[in-house]
Amino acid sequence: MNTQLRLIFGTPDADVARRLVRRRNYIIGRFDHLERFLSAVEAVSGLKRKEPLPHRNAKPKGVTTQRAVEQPDYAEAVEELSVMNAGDISFFKTMPPLLVTTAST
Repeated sequence: MNTQLRLIFGTPDADVARRLVRRRNYIIGRFDHLERFLSAVEAVSGLKRKEPLPHRNAKPKGVTTQRAVEQPDYAEAVEELSVMNAGDISFFKTMPPLLVTTAST
C-alpha cells in the first residue's frame, strides 16, 4: 500500500510527501517519461549512463496471458487498489512528468 511514497519519502501520507518535496532535494520522474528522468539525473549528478537500462518487466516471447481487464472481478480489484493506494494516487496525480526540487529550508 502506497509503496512509492514509502520508498521515496518513508511515509504513506501524500501531505507529508508534499512537505518533504519543499524541504529536500529530489529528482522524481514518471515511468512514461523515463528518458527525461534519466537525463535529469545525469545533469544533476554529473554521472553518465554507460548503457541502456534493461527492460526487466517485459513479457517473455511466446507467453500468452489474459489481459487484466478481461479477468473476473477486474473492476472490484481496481477499486480496492485505488482505496489501498490513495496516498500514491493523490501525490502522483498532481505531479508533473519530471520533478526536480532543491531544499528551501
